[in-house]
Amino acid sequence: MWLPTQNPDPSPKQKAVWIWFDPTSVSGKLYWAVSEHKDNALFRSVLTQLIPQAHASDEAPPRKKYVVVDNYRIHFTKAVQAWLTEHADEVELVRLPTYSPKLNPVERFWKYLRRRVTHNHLFPTIENLIEAVLAFFRAMAASPDLIRQAAGLAA
Repeated sequence: MWLPTQNPDPSPKQKAVWIWFDPTSVSGKLYWAVSEHKDNALFRSVLTQLIPQAHASDEAPPRKKYVVVDNYRIHFTKAVQAWLTEHADEVELVRLPTYSPKLNPVERFWKYLRRRVTHNHLFPTIENLIEAVLAFFRAMAASPDLIRQAAGLAA
């Protein structure tokens, strides 16, 4: 990724983008959120997207979602733990061992994104970069098989 030289420090305008995807053979859905800060509120906003909307009484109840997470501290804040307690029947975190990015499918997805979107591209502003990433997410969201493939998971 390239940034213009007149703005060598993009951090004051930097936004956080958080993704989680469901790589199961059933859906392969992609969920994401954008915020000014990468914090537990942003993580909870993505988790909230996982909660299915009310379903018809003749449908089978939605399946519980298992979210694979690394040991980043915001995954385990009091606010996240309270949210998980409230939604214990719907979402559960699966914690990876420390220093194990190769076990985390989302790391392969990020690598795929970098190759397709940010590798050796000049983005005049952080907003342009974020728009390129979001356009990629929107395009990927329409292709669950490609999401699973990018994450190195069987279709």
